[in-house]
Amino acid sequence: MRLVITGIEYSGKSALGEALCEWIGNTLANSDPGTHDHYWPNISHEDLTDEEQKYLLGLSPRL
Repeated sequence: MRLVITGIEYSGKSALGEALCEWIGNTLANSDPGTHDHYWPNISHEDLTDEEQKYLLGLSPRL
């Protein structure tokens, strides 16, 4: 199962994710589900071009 938690900065999504992982670890015999954070749209090593930035910001929030 994958759980995607989205939100703006400082909205508590990291704290929520960490609490869920701790709960899962305690509930499911010390299993470690692991987490992976992404801060999007700054996903490339180089700066995004104006065209790429416009495209990313125009995507549906349902992503």
